[in-house]
Amino acid sequence: MTSLSKRYHPLQRHLTRLAIVQVLYQHDMTSEPVEDIVSQYRQHGLIHWSDFLQQAKLDWDFFNYIISEVGRHQQTLRTLLSASLEKEWPIERLENVLRAILLAATAEFQFCHETPAKVIITEYVSITACFYDRKEVGFINKILDVLAQQIRPIDNHEQPKKTV
Repeated sequence: MTSLSKRYHPLQRHLTRLAIVQVLYQHDMTSEPVEDIVSQYRQHGLIHWSDFLQQAKLDWDFFNYIISEVGRHQQTLRTLLSASLEKEWPIERLENVLRAILLAATAEFQFCHETPAKVIITEYVSITACFYDRKEVGFINKILDVLAQQIRPIDNHEQPKKTV
């Protein structure tokens, strides 16, 4: 059992995923080192969702883990992501927010095996709906389904029925 598998409130994990997307977006927009962005957020309290909702605080262990894995394996994650996109939609053509959402989800598929693929898809589709309308939400859902099948094919199928 990893330290990430501890009990957490679902809202806490959702808000943490949203914060991860925000950091990845800012990094994509500014090319600032991720460590500097995270330091700014912690120092200046730029992540307020948990305070506003007063129900959950960010899961900093999970946050740090995903951000760290994205930093360490960014090229691999981008390659996985690119392979799931249509040829006419290369990763560079995606809007920055969509790219950040997909990068975070890809990292979770790849490195958080205790989280079911369906949960990851649901969470990032929900985050996409915070920023976009139906078209982009459907696009993200489709790409996440493809990614899940590529990275975790066993998660996407029902367990085979046991024969007696």
